[in-house]
Parts: sequence; structure tokens; C-alpha cells
Amino acid sequence: MTQATQFNLDADTALLIGIAVSILFSFLSVVLSLLANRSAAKAVHASQVAQFRQEWINRLRDDLAQFHAIGVTPEHEPHLDMEFYRIGTRIELMINPDDEDYQIMQDLLYGYLTTSEAGIAEKYSNNPEFIEVSQRILKREWERLKQDIRKQRI
Repeated sequence: MTQATQFNLDADTALLIGIAVSILFSFLSVVLSLLANRSAAKAVHASQVAQFRQEWINRLRDDLAQFHAIGVTPEHEPHLDMEFYRIGTRIELMINPDDEDYQIMQDLLYGYLTTSEAGIAEKYSNNPEFIEVSQRILKREWERLKQDIRKQRI
């Protein structure tokens, strides 16, 4: 082989190596871009789920407060108030039946009905446990939300 032929082979080899490297970098760029998009989509999804959960917690808190306010209002007969039933039913439907406080909360909700025609002292007798159970349920849901956000499991 002459020196000119050897130079052409080296130039051809360099050209092939350049093309291969270019293709490899293009492929890696596409793969990394897809991975970044997937990660970003997962983060957006986690953020949306966290927002929906926070809205659910806020709604439950509002319903618990409104139900309680109607249930203990002096000289008001909640058992005759359709809104009282609607809010109570929504609370039951929002709380997970597997929650450790579900049955207690359900009993408390119905307890407001049994004392709705009673005197003010009996109406208020539901207050401490209702508030305590409501706080436990809301706290557990809040802690679950925070834990899921930290782990980005949602």
C-alpha cells in the first residue's frame, strides 16, 4: 500500500467514527430527553394529585364544621333540615370505611340526630368527641399527604 492509500483509509475510518459518534450522541440525546419528559410528567401528576387531596381534606373539614354547627345550634331542629342530612351523608361517603375512626364517626353523625330534639346540654354533649375524632381523621389524611409528597408516591 502506498502512503496515499493508507491516508485515505484513515480518513474514511475517521469519517465513519465521526458518523457513529454523531449517531450515538443523537440516540443518547433522544433517550435522555424521553427520560426527562417522563420524570417531569410524573412530577406534574404527583403535584396534581396532591392538590386534589388537599382540596378533599379542605372539603371534608368544611363539611365537618358545617355539620357540627347545624347539629349544635340552639333551638334548631337538625332532624328536619335536609342540608344536615346531605352534609352528613357526604361526610360518610368521603371517609374511607377502612379508617379506624369510621365507625366512631358514623355513630357520632347519627348521635346528632338522636339529640337534635333534646336540650342544649345534650346537643353539646356530642361536641368533644366529634371534634376529637374529626381532628384525628384530618390529621391522618394530612400526614398521609405529606408522606406521599416526600416520597412522590402519588
